[in-house]
Amino acid sequence: MSDNQLNPKSYRAPVEVTFTFPEDLQMDIGYKSVTLRELKASAESRAISRANGDGGTLINELVKECVVCAVDLDGITYKVSTADESIDILMDRLGPKGRSLLAQGYANVNQPRGTDAAGFLKSASAKVA
Repeated sequence: MSDNQLNPKSYRAPVEVTFTFPEDLQMDIGYKSVTLRELKASAESRAISRANGDGGTLINELVKECVVCAVDLDGITYKVSTADESIDILMDRLGPKGRSLLAQGYANVNQPRGTDAAGFLKSASAKVA
């Protein structure tokens, strides 16, 4: 066996991105900013399990998995997790506008850009196996 087979590979840590809510919405939703994390495969699997085959629920569960923390109007940072009720409390407090912004933030952090997706799809080649 070579040394490469004995040493585990080192993977990069997930990227975390902080988004600031628009000032005119901050008073309505009660938060200044939120930090979202790039999802690992295990987090995606947890979201898929909780969604139980419902596509709309899956989107919400993926968003929930990526939220790390939120900063309220007083500057207090709240850690958020799907392991307890903290993510559900945050989602309720944010209201529909805040949740919609979180979904867009999730897409920004975890989805390929349109040009990347188009380039990937254009690269397809087919052959008979």
